[in-house]
Amino acid sequence: MSIFATPASASSFDLNDHLGNLVVVIPQKVDTINTKFGPSEAVLCDIHVLDGAPGDHEDVLLFGKVLLGQLKTRIGEMVLGRIGQGIAKAGNNPPWVIEAATEQDAKTGEDWYHKRQAGTFAKPAATAPAQSVPETTTVAATPPAPAPVATTTEDDALPKKVKQLIKLGKDDAFIAGQLDLDADVVAMIRTEM
Repeated sequence: MSIFATPASASSFDLNDHLGNLVVVIPQKVDTINTKFGPSEAVLCDIHVLDGAPGDHEDVLLFGKVLLGQLKTRIGEMVLGRIGQGIAKAGNNPPWVIEAATEQDAKTGEDWYHKRQAGTFAKPAATAPAQSVPETTTVAATPPAPAPVATTTEDDALPKKVKQLIKLGKDDAFIAGQLDLDADVVAMIRTEM
């Protein structure tokens, strides 16, 4: 077994292919991207599709005001919901949204989370699409933290966020950058696990 990781394959994620699917979205950061229409804000995130065609998609850029509004305050958290579309306005396409998860969706999400933590990656059972309700349900080990996150490890939420990102396989430099910490603090928390 090598100490080196193999290169990751390019991940493409088309919202059209996943309309109605149950997903866990883990927003990483908000970034300004230059597009053919000019600069536009997007959320860089990992998306885990739990039903339909299950799969993991890393470093996906999601555009759109509604998605941005739903996800930008959830950096580093796990957002559970179904990919849906809102109502189109003034000749525009309908906005993409993360719809609220049902109780059954929440159970499926919790099962996925526990299997992921245990290293068991069986495909979850498919579930029926939910009705469109533009809300989100967050499944996270920690409560939402106000931004910016404090740089002290005395805050109980911060070590939990660090541990959550470590369990998701993120490296110390990434975690330090996301949480505005020194990499040595992240390494110290990693050794305590």
